[in-house]
Amino acid sequence: MSAGDKSAPAGRGFLRGEEGAATAFGLFLAVIFLAVGGLAIDYAYANRVRTQMQTASDAAAIAALPKLPDNDAALSAARQYVALNDPGDQFAPQDGDVALGLWSDSTRKFTETAVAPNAVRVSLKREESRSNALPTFLLKLVNFNFWNLDVETIAAVVPECAGGGLIARGSVTGNSNNRFYDDFCLYGKSVDIGSNNFFEKGTELSLPDLKYFKERNNNNGTQEALRERKREFKLVAEVDGILKGIEAGTAPLPSWVTQGPLYVKALPRYPVRNTLYVVDGDVVLKNGLDIEEVAILALGDLTVRNNSNLASVVLAAKGAISVASNVRIGRTGYCSGGAFDSYIVSRGPVDMGSNIDLTGVQLATKSDFAFNSNVGGIDGFFAEAGGNVTFNSNTEFYGCNKGVASDLFMSSYGKYRMVM
Repeated sequence: MSAGDKSAPAGRGFLRGEEGAATAFGLFLAVIFLAVGGLAIDYAYANRVRTQMQTASDAAAIAALPKLPDNDAALSAARQYVALNDPGDQFAPQDGDVALGLWSDSTRKFTETAVAPNAVRVSLKREESRSNALPTFLLKLVNFNFWNLDVETIAAVVPECAGGGLIARGSVTGNSNNRFYDDFCLYGKSVDIGSNNFFEKGTELSLPDLKYFKERNNNNGTQEALRERKREFKLVAEVDGILKGIEAGTAPLPSWVTQGPLYVKALPRYPVRNTLYVVDGDVVLKNGLDIEEVAILALGDLTVRNNSNLASVVLAAKGAISVASNVRIGRTGYCSGGAFDSYIVSRGPVDMGSNIDLTGVQLATKSDFAFNSNVGGIDGFFAEAGGNVTFNSNTEFYGCNKGVASDLFMSSYGKYRMVM
């Protein structure tokens, strides 16, 4: 090499070259773009699948509610609607993913129980632990291989008229000095009440057209309670089917009925506990009778004489039902138990005298219902009449704010709502 040759050594020229640096930086950017693009694409896909799971969970929970209190039917309906919204069978519920329980609006809590549930919880999961995690696409290039997804819906029957109600297809006529608490409801095609009645905030006084509401003087809370609305007559529509089911021994009676039906010409003076009697004719329960956990269907009329105490009973008649004075039906504790204590079902009119205690009682008649003055206590009483409802004076109406279920009627009053 001559002294005039200014060219640099080959090794030094290679070290000064910048072409390789550009290539490395390009690779780095490519990885970044793939990660960001992969995140966008995979996240959008995961979000779409999660929405599909949420839709299935919501549909399943809402579909189950109308099946209550038939727990098995409710669980089956929930699983069916998950399957309908999961054609690929990617997030089929496992044991415990569909649960029945009690929902409390006040505490916003769901408590799992099979006893008189009012809510359904549906949880759906796609997780690695279940071998059904959602695989990624581009994110695999940065070693992110799957998403764990889970959704949950709680739907509940939010009760209407939780404290009870007097519901009539015809008119509701009440006298004076009555007091209504705990979300109690009055409903009729027309409503006419006397003087000095009190309606606590949260109670309801409703009819299809408010022009058919009449009241006398010095009532408190009526304007706040007034609603213009229409109601279905769900219990009345079940009366014939329930009477037929009781007679055949196929009706869903309370769990304490373990014997019968016994078909008899006359009811024994002291009926046997836990037994269903079907009496071919009229039934008269004598004065001062105390009975508990007995179901009676009279193929004629049914009469309850004075000074009787009836706890956990079913009183049903194809004819009329008459209850004399100083009679107690039902028992305290129904609210914590989550269900009505006693049931009265009749095709004919139901008439009650004075000084009656009704605690945790559900009543349905295709005809009229009436009771007299000075009722000793109304606590958790719900009556639906295909005719008119008439009540007199000096009665206080209380109830169970959380609402209770029925062990006899399939229908319930309430709104189906997703609460969580």
